[in-house]
Amino acid sequence: QVLAQAFSRGPAGFLTSFPNMVKALGVALVAAASFHGAAAFEIVSITPNLRRSAAAGASGDRFMPEQEPGLLAGSSAPTGLGLAGAVAAAAAVLGATLRRASRRPVVGGNWKCNPESMKALDGLVANINACDTSKCDVYVCPSPLHVAYCADKFTNNALVTPQNCNFKGCGAFTGEMAVEQMKDMGISQVLIGHSERRGEFGILPMENNTTLATKLKYILDAGMTCVFCIGEPKEIREKGLDAVLAEMDVQMTQIYRLLDPEKIIIAYEPVWAIGTGKVATPEQAQEAHAAIRKMIQEAVSEEVANGVRILYGGSVTPDNCKDLICKPDIDGFLVGGASLKPSFTDIITACVPVVPLKKPRFIKVGDIEPAARGVNLYAKVHKAATKVEGSDDLMEVSVGDDTGLVTLSVRGDKASVLEVGKTVRIQNGHVAMIKGFIRLSIDKWATVKPAEKEEEIASVSEAKDISGVEYELTKN
Repeated sequence: QVLAQAFSRGPAGFLTSFPNMVKALGVALVAAASFHGAAAFEIVSITPNLRRSAAAGASGDRFMPEQEPGLLAGSSAPTGLGLAGAVAAAAAVLGATLRRASRRPVVGGNWKCNPESMKALDGLVANINACDTSKCDVYVCPSPLHVAYCADKFTNNALVTPQNCNFKGCGAFTGEMAVEQMKDMGISQVLIGHSERRGEFGILPMENNTTLATKLKYILDAGMTCVFCIGEPKEIREKGLDAVLAEMDVQMTQIYRLLDPEKIIIAYEPVWAIGTGKVATPEQAQEAHAAIRKMIQEAVSEEVANGVRILYGGSVTPDNCKDLICKPDIDGFLVGGASLKPSFTDIITACVPVVPLKKPRFIKVGDIEPAARGVNLYAKVHKAATKVEGSDDLMEVSVGDDTGLVTLSVRGDKASVLEVGKTVRIQNGHVAMIKGFIRLSIDKWATVKPAEKEEEIASVSEAKDISGVEYELTKN
């Protein structure tokens, strides 16, 4: 991409782009080395069977989950990622991870004109208060008659977010709400632009793009934050993504200059999916979110585009939210009917980032050279070795120390020293990630042998088996 931009600008553009080209190449090479190195991770298809890795060479000392044919392009696809594939995959993972890590997830519950009885509010509030909001921002949008009751009921920093406001303040404006009134209640955020107020479902249009831009400026000038809703009807979606983006541009043109990631959240809700039970596929939603983010980048700046949080709305449920939140440009959800159910908390939980596990705090061996070649440690054998299905001689054994357990993969000829209750000295082992789980591996470059008496580990903690805990790589 950097090269294409440079050449498109002519000789002068090429020269001015040279520093960026160098940086991009450096990132690509580092990423490629990380993914291509034999002692690093390998990206593979996730299926239960094992196969020999081409990276192992003739020795066949490494196993990984078997790939399905055709997952990767090119004649060498079945043997794993080549250098070009590694560069592309590494760049994609690196970019998406860094950008996503900087944006805190958000989940909002739009109660619309519900519930019928105020008696039901206490249960809805209690459900939200039971959530852990330390890693995910949460807000709820009560109906106007219920805002005052809910305003001071949340104890975990969940925000009461009214469903609308005017742009004139207090005065002779029948049926309206002013941000001054909200601030007096301790409310700091408001939602505007929902499709049901833009004229969908046969309701008289109460909003247009100009009044919404005016409202947004009024909200920001009052020192409040805003959830700004956008979305397209079914007729536009059926014309394709270009038509969708053209409509999103129309809805956002007048607010581009106001966009501030610290003060504005964008809620993208395809109107055809709201309350219908229909939901965009994760791929459709990601495609739209990424395109909207790119549109913001071109209209405002890359910094704003990467920082602004874009929520998906439209028949979100605990069942479909997990696949949606995995997409790098979806930062959370605006939930309608499902927010009135106890399982709404499951949607919030699904958005909480997985905490990456730190490197195991085993007792390190400091006098082994080369120290940087792999993982050097002492570990006590906790459970006997078992044969790995699909392999002739690959064994797995549970080892650990007082901080936890890890699964050790080892060949049969090296497994003879792994006696339960004995401490072993592992030299140049390497850590691999298989199906999202940690494995400490003893390949042909590594050794394992009984430890000396003074090196023995007294006890092993079974409380934390890191080899059986899913994790993901993050910025830190």
